[in-house]
Amino acid sequence: MLTFLEYVVNGATSWIFYWSNPFNKEKWKKADGGTVKHKGLWKDFLREKNKLKFSLSIEWIKGKSTQETKDVDKLAKKAAKSIIKKPNFGHVVFKIRRSLLGRGSGLNLLSEIGQTHLIRVCSHGPVSRKKGSEYEVRCEIIKENSIEGRFKAFTSQEIGYGNINGGHYYYATVNNDEKLPWITEVEEVSEKELILIKKRVDFILKKEK
Repeated sequence: MLTFLEYVVNGATSWIFYWSNPFNKEKWKKADGGTVKHKGLWKDFLREKNKLKFSLSIEWIKGKSTQETKDVDKLAKKAAKSIIKKPNFGHVVFKIRRSLLGRGSGLNLLSEIGQTHLIRVCSHGPVSRKKGSEYEVRCEIIKENSIEGRFKAFTSQEIGYGNINGGHYYYATVNNDEKLPWITEVEEVSEKELILIKKRVDFILKKEK
């Protein structure tokens, strides 16, 4: 079994190029068919890496045997504490985006369960101030010729905090529980597909006026 450091190094130097390959039919899937864990964080890493104007080399050096590696370890720990944002469970915040359907649209529990939907996220946030709380996601479902919504469903902290942003479009897979519709997986649409989706949304909205 890989250690955490081996997982990070292998992921950043090799696996991520397979996961993110646009020609890969199993995009963001592991070799065993499962979904890549921490997908949102890996996407953030790849986006920031692509912005660099220099070559980035990542290597695992076992132990801290020299003063140089000790200094690097100290700086890395300091950066992790000061830069990485963590959820503030003392203050529950919903980042609200304007609904495509306007203020008059009601809010219902998502009833079309056991399916994968194309959704646009209106808002999301932790259900309570308790650390590890599940997230509530409010969204609209984008269909071929209509916009259905607004709906609410729930998801884990890992997905809600690290992989979902208000106003963005995702393919969301929902479990089969009518009383607690739970988003088990999300995949943000590609930039190329997003252009087509927004054109479809504009057409639907104009047609319904």
